[in-house]
Amino acid sequence: MEELEKENILTRKYFYPLINDYDCYKDKYDSKDTPVAKKISDNVLTVPMYADLSLEDVDRICDIILKEG
Repeated sequence: MEELEKENILTRKYFYPLINDYDCYKDKYDSKDTPVAKKISDNVLTVPMYADLSLEDVDRICDIILKEG
C-alpha cells in the first residue's frame, strides 16, 4: 500500500472494517473467533479499477506490486 501510494496510486482496504468489529456487533461477536476473516480484512487491498484505466497503468500497478511482493 505504501509503495503504491509513493507512486500516487491510491488503494484502500476492501473488507474493512470486519463486520464483527462494527459497534452494533462488538459485544456479541469477537473477531478472534473468525481469524481467517480478520486476516482477509487486514490484508486485502483494492487497487484502482475503472473503465478508463489504461493498460499502461495496469502494467505499472502490477509492476509495483510484483517488485514489492
